[in-house]
Amino acid sequence: MMKEEFNRNQAVITSLDELIDDNNPVRAIDAFAKSLDVEKLGYHTYSNNVGRPAYDTHELIGLYLYSYMNQVMSSRKLEK
Repeated sequence: MMKEEFNRNQAVITSLDELIDDNNPVRAIDAFAKSLDVEKLGYHTYSNNVGRPAYDTHELIGLYLYSYMNQVMSSRKLEK
């Protein structure tokens, strides 16, 4: 009886960054949001070291801009 050969190269590890084209508008939104001085704009991150850390303010601003530009006001639709 012949022994079956298995393909050991089954796992494909990728990042979200690899799934987004270089010319996708989301890259410009991300760069703009990261360039903002959020403290100067009046945003403050509070932490009492209990529970999970707060979301990054730059990422939340980028998410808000992305949803506004794509006219998606539902968080469930935005998730899709």
